Amino acid sequence: MQICIESNKKEENERVQVKGLINSRTFGIVSKDPALVTILKEALHDALAECSQRSHVHRWNCAVVGSPHSALFPSLTHYGTREFAYFLALSTASAVRAIARACAMGRLRSCSCDPSKAGPLFTDQRDIWASCAQHIGSDNLRYAIKLSKRFIDRQFSCPYRDKESRIYLHNIAVGRTRVRLKTKCECVSAFGSCLRRRCSARVEAMSQVGDALMESLSRSRRIRRSNTVSDSLHGACTRTRREHHMKRKVVPLWFVDTGRRRALPSSNS
Repeated sequence: MQICIESNKKEENERVQVKGLINSRTFGIVSKDPALVTILKEALHDALAECSQRSHVHRWNCAVVGSPHSALFPSLTHYGTREFAYFLALSTASAVRAIARACAMGRLRSCSCDPSKAGPLFTDQRDIWASCAQHIGSDNLRYAIKLSKRFIDRQFSCPYRDKESRIYLHNIAVGRTRVRLKTKCECVSAFGSCLRRRCSARVEAMSQVGDALMESLSRSRRIRRSNTVSDSLHGACTRTRREHHMKRKVVPLWFVDTGRRRALPSSNS
């Protein structure tokens, strides 16, 4: 897999090209907001950093400083491998996570903190959702998911054969659904009485996302080239259905690989 990062002194001239993640057809979507390009660049480095944390288990070479070397996942020259399935899911999750945080921090023009999280959390009104003022509101995961479907899913729709498209979209969906919110509250009452608390929903740490995806990788499913992935496919522009059903369970990643499958340790080991 070849990943190229080209940057200039000015933020608006920054360009991120991830072969297998962002192509020229979808790059026009993100280039409308220069800050989004920067955020996606940061997300890529977060994904590479998380990948490098797993290198003690796998023979992976994830370069974080400068442009990643061609040694990153050498087997990714074949885009059906387990490693590519993992990195595609991880990169997608990192992008969703970064966008959700950026919205809450006011870094993007097109979104703010999650508008649905306003007012009291419960009827006793002790806990109140933080407002978008001063960038302390909740991460906008809903918007991040919607935007990621536009610039990530779209490129894996028509140009590929039905089965390949379905596999890519499945792994992208797995990565996207591993990003979850955690509510955190802090006391805002005078004199430390904590009669009222201000709360906000934050995306989980990248390490937690990585743990969840490693579990999906350990249960990965090999799709043989003769297998039928879905009998309901009627074209190459099909999006993974029922993505919301993936959120509450461990979903295996899919891969197509003619080589030997190397055993992975379980998440409990």
